[in-house]
Amino acid sequence: MFTKCCVVDTVEVCNRCHESSFLSSAKPRIQPAPSLLKALTGQTVTLPCVVQGEPSPEVTWFHNGLPVGLKNTTPLRIQQVSLNDQGTYQCVAKNSAGEETMEIKLEILGEYLQFTSSASK
Repeated sequence: MFTKCCVVDTVEVCNRCHESSFLSSAKPRIQPAPSLLKALTGQTVTLPCVVQGEPSPEVTWFHNGLPVGLKNTTPLRIQQVSLNDQGTYQCVAKNSAGEETMEIKLEILGEYLQFTSSASK
């Protein structure tokens, strides 16, 4: 954002002018999402994390406290989930103005069976 600022004297004449740029910054905000997701073993799970902020926040994912996935990947997709994928996921958005974290608990239920139909002769 560019702003022109002038110093005005008593007769409202602009004595000195200068242009300057002010970089506005906004702490990251993460849109609310479900705090609990349930899936069957073998399914694909998508963990949402919609982030806003200025400058653009860097997004990091954690699973049970350990980094997971690639930086700045949202949403986080887990192909063919297993019991090992169960636990607490954190989406952390960080920029120069601050940081925000969102947690999603992933619960793995049972087995996902994919049925295919075959034509009988």
